[in-house]
Amino acid sequence: MQATSLYRILASTFLSLVFFAIGSGESTAQPWVGKMFKETQHDFGNVQLGETPVYRFPIENIYREPIHIRSIQSSCGCTIASASKNTLKTWEKGEIVCKFNTPAVGVGVKKATISITFDKPYFGEMQLTVKGNIVTGLSLEPKQIDFGQVVENNLPVAKVQLKSSGNPNFRIQDIKSVFKHIKVEVRETARQGGIVSYDIMAQLRDTVPKGFNQDQLYLVLNEGINPDGTPRLRQIPLRFNAKVVSALQLSPEILSIGPLKKGETAKKKVFLKSDKPFRIRDVRCHSDAFSVKADSKSKKMHIVEVSYTADDETGRHECDLSFFVDYPDSASTGQADSSSKMKAIVEVVDL
Repeated sequence: MQATSLYRILASTFLSLVFFAIGSGESTAQPWVGKMFKETQHDFGNVQLGETPVYRFPIENIYREPIHIRSIQSSCGCTIASASKNTLKTWEKGEIVCKFNTPAVGVGVKKATISITFDKPYFGEMQLTVKGNIVTGLSLEPKQIDFGQVVENNLPVAKVQLKSSGNPNFRIQDIKSVFKHIKVEVRETARQGGIVSYDIMAQLRDTVPKGFNQDQLYLVLNEGINPDGTPRLRQIPLRFNAKVVSALQLSPEILSIGPLKKGETAKKKVFLKSDKPFRIRDVRCHSDAFSVKADSKSKKMHIVEVSYTADDETGRHECDLSFFVDYPDSASTGQADSSSKMKAIVEVVDL
């Protein structure tokens, strides 16, 4: 009976010593873990519902022994955490990657504690904190359409992505514009968990005038039903701009001739260039004093000889030379007939 009691006392004492040693090891190990982190918290700020921003906490092993991350846990479904590397050698760097998973938790302020457990070279634990305010709203990417410089008859399609979060009934009801030289196509790409996405494709029409063009589209949005049963509509602008240049490039831009004496003739060369082979179909000018010599071959660049014979009227004369061309392979290139004007300025003086 006495032996049994002594055994129980000794066993209890041994277990107490073991637990004390383990407990002492954990408490003394904690400071070494913290020294490997330069920051322990991050605020994502306002985040649109449906977005998943990522933040990376740097970690560096400043010790001689390799360290090993046994596990990473998050206290909230709003954050998914992982390690870029589970084992770090001496002076090796890594990251604790935290993704703010807004679709999983809905709107509001969310906060997560990330618990990182180490089992080598000692047991240790570190806690990081992330938070953010998940909001609903509307986003456009890009916020406006910049076609840039485009060539007539070779007009690109621009795409804008519209995303609505927090309203499963949201939809684009219509798109309007007073600018008649643009066409728009709308395609719904997602509708799930309060997230609704659209692709908006815009393209200038062949009728768009040359030069700088800017205007805006009006997106008519249906956001549900009002208390009186009418649709809850609102309208937002989407600006666009483009610089449209002729498919036919002329050089020089202004043809300057003179000074000439009455009856004198001057000849100048004009260069016509395009990215596709073309033929010169006609050259027109309201003044009979001009004559033009050009061949009818199809090529990417033409050199045209322009002649002017001064008449009896002295002074400064101006005339627009209009070059009309066609593209033999317009069916395959998407280019059609084109024309471009060049201003000619002539100075006639007395004998």
